[in-house]
Amino acid sequence: MRKYLTYIVLSCVLLMTGSCDFLRRSAGRPTSSELEAKRQAIETIEARKQAAADSIALEEQLRLKYSVDSAAVMDSLARMGCFIRSESETGLVRGPRLDRRYWIATGAFRQEANASRRRQRLESEGFECETVGCKGLTLILAAPNDSITGLYRDLLRYRSSDVATADVWIFDSKPVNQDD
Repeated sequence: MRKYLTYIVLSCVLLMTGSCDFLRRSAGRPTSSELEAKRQAIETIEARKQAAADSIALEEQLRLKYSVDSAAVMDSLARMGCFIRSESETGLVRGPRLDRRYWIATGAFRQEANASRRRQRLESEGFECETVGCKGLTLILAAPNDSITGLYRDLLRYRSSDVATADVWIFDSKPVNQDD
């Protein structure tokens, strides 16, 4: 009888203390709520690691796609006879600081009035333009872009416009010592 009474008292104590958490706390072990918080923290850390890994994988895919697209665009430009010339190849460029890397060089003029008319015609067709000086000439640069693929789209738009001329080239305003 005494044995049963001990079991009954022990059972009552366990029921009143709220299950195993009392025994865990008594033994110095984490409770179920602490274990749940730890599980959630681990899942959050794992989710962040996975998000970072996914972001890196996406960035690598985009970089690869960009390099493939850029190579295809460079090939298309070469077939069109439209060559890229850097600032070091064309000589010292005077004028405003160019805020984009690639520009379509649509004309070089000795007379400022002719350059001004050319720029107005391009702007009326919706092209953003910049006028710079180079070796005694006034260059009209249009359709600024930071990517070669964006420039190619604008070059196709330029070629189908009413202001298109046959002899255009691409001006690369990137400094020679700057990495790609």
